[in-house]
Amino acid sequence: MYGWNFNASLFLPFKSLQVLILSQNYITGWTKIEGFDKLSHLTNLKVLDLQHNYLHPSVLSSVCWISSLEVLRLGGFTGGPTTGKGSAKCPGLSNLRVLLLEGYGINDISVLSALGLATHIGRKNLEKLYLSENSFNSNIFSSLKDLPSLTHLDLSYNEIDENIEMSGLLISPFNHILLHYDFNCTTEHLNYLPISNT
Repeated sequence: MYGWNFNASLFLPFKSLQVLILSQNYITGWTKIEGFDKLSHLTNLKVLDLQHNYLHPSVLSSVCWISSLEVLRLGGFTGGPTTGKGSAKCPGLSNLRVLLLEGYGINDISVLSALGLATHIGRKNLEKLYLSENSFNSNIFSSLKDLPSLTHLDLSYNEIDENIEMSGLLISPFNHILLHYDFNCTTEHLNYLPISNT
């Protein structure tokens, strides 16, 4: 497979960099000592877009160190479905508002745990979470804890059925879930559903 390994040293001189878009760049990995974690030195970096590369979800163990990020886009992994686990520790991403993790075929919630989504830590500032085109089932709802700022949750093209368990899901009742085209549901097109945990 052709491609290249990400080397953070190429970008570190740009101290004021706020947006880094590297989508569709045939990135296959990262160098051992100059991985994505080194971007944490760019304290103004707000947006990182790594969509449509050849990056396994294990890349989360590297990007998790970038505490300044507000928007993180990962998706379009062309290596097929994956059950690979993420890092058990995610020290950064405390300012994350938007997370896109689509098209990986993930069915293991430990990947979410790596982001602090499936633990008591939660992500207090997270507003939008896009998890379409994975293999999550209805149990994912009870795994997403402490998301008080969440306004949008996209779980389209997963394996959600009609048995949705939402107890303990600490989010506002004014938010929406997108389950469009989850054909295991009793209703084929659920579209946007209001969330209520009362």
